Amino acid sequence: MSLNQNKPLFYENASPGYKLWVLFFIIIAALLVLSSVLFLISSAMGVPFGEADTEKLFTEYPWLLRLTVVLQHLLLFIITPVIFIYLFFGRKFFNYLSVSPVRSTDIWYFLGWLFCLYPFMSVVALWMSFLPLPEWMMMMDEDYSETLSGVLKMEHFGDLLVSLLIAAVLPGLGEELLFRGIIQKELSRLFVNPHLAIWLTAFVFSILHFQVTGFFPKMMIGLVLGYAYFFTKNFWIPVILHMMNNAFATIALYNAELPEKSVESFLSYDSGQMIIFAAFGFASIAYYQMLQAKYRPKTNING
Repeated sequence: MSLNQNKPLFYENASPGYKLWVLFFIIIAALLVLSSVLFLISSAMGVPFGEADTEKLFTEYPWLLRLTVVLQHLLLFIITPVIFIYLFFGRKFFNYLSVSPVRSTDIWYFLGWLFCLYPFMSVVALWMSFLPLPEWMMMMDEDYSETLSGVLKMEHFGDLLVSLLIAAVLPGLGEELLFRGIIQKELSRLFVNPHLAIWLTAFVFSILHFQVTGFFPKMMIGLVLGYAYFFTKNFWIPVILHMMNNAFATIALYNAELPEKSVESFLSYDSGQMIIFAAFGFASIAYYQMLQAKYRPKTNING
């Protein structure tokens, strides 16, 4: 009886391309469910959710904006991957994800790479903000900033705890389940090239954040998370790194938040620092070479 319970509903050895198509349709279904649930909740509460813009949502109905983000992460980034893994692998959930005990040295190695990249990412974001972007791209960035300001509106310590849950814990677990746990793994098998899979996954990870000026910084973070998974063969490493990265940003924003400050001013930097910061970009390349040498015996094509 237990064997039948553990048996997957779909063919476990199906091609990676087929699995990714199934994942795509599960995501579409999750989006439909999410839209329906939010519509029912907003209708029951008398909130014109379908007509309200982002600014109105976080000024008049901040709870609905946060609820939207929570449900989005639960449905798209946690429930969707769980359904996918169950369909193809039964209850071999942790085997598929490559879960093992966490070594603190693995966290510190890749956290160091992130810190090495932070200044360089700041310069890239600043350069992007100077570009003459099309109006629709500027509107996309404005919507992103408005949404971030609404979700991470913190007036006291309790708000910080809620923000850490929404901005660090849920994305750290959910986004890693979808992007590194499934997409990167299946792309590695599809292309038989882990580096191509890591870069493609980081690209998709970044573009789905719908922020133009933050595209390259988020892609760099995605690369660190992807290589952390590839090198360590432990799903918990990118999860913890993702949570820590988002927690650092959330806490920094909480400490810097004053009435006259905005997310945009918090993320801006003096252009005179560009050359010094850019040097960190070259240092990060050397750091990657060090990590590659350290973890070389553990690498394989399935990342």
